Amino acid sequence: MTIKIGEKIKELRKKVDVNQERFAEYLGVTAQAVSKWEVEGCYPDIELLPSIANFFNISIDELMCFDVMKNQEKIDMIIKQIGTERSRS
Repeated sequence: MTIKIGEKIKELRKKVDVNQERFAEYLGVTAQAVSKWEVEGCYPDIELLPSIANFFNISIDELMCFDVMKNQEKIDMIIKQIGTERSRS
């Protein structure tokens, strides 16, 4: 799984019309750090994830591009397969 948190941050930041400097100030980091995240040069510190998600009023799952419904569908399918295999036994 490829994490595209930088792309998501850039997309959300532009959506709310906030520049890198102001966003960085809110987080207590440099604008250069935000820039590096957005070009996927590095990731934000894990301790910043709640603040980043809070800034954009989203969940950390959404920030991390984690599709809960897609994963739940996979889990449901596996449970169904296991049930089918058990009933055959």
